[in-house]
Amino acid sequence: MLFRSIFENISEEAWHLWMAHQTILINENHLVLFKPEHRKYIEEQMEQFLFGKGAELPAQFVKPE
Repeated sequence: MLFRSIFENISEEAWHLWMAHQTILINENHLVLFKPEHRKYIEEQMEQFLFGKGAELPAQFVKPE
């Protein structure tokens, strides 16, 4: 189970980094988390961010200075 693995293997710092990244994904992609396809996308990105090769950034995202 993904959430059990997160709880057992991810540091608090990594979780906070994910939360910041998730906020970018939600805002830039105009996601609505009550839509199953949007939740699925976030879950896939979370798995990539925490356990894979990293999550994607939206093409239109400009990092604040």
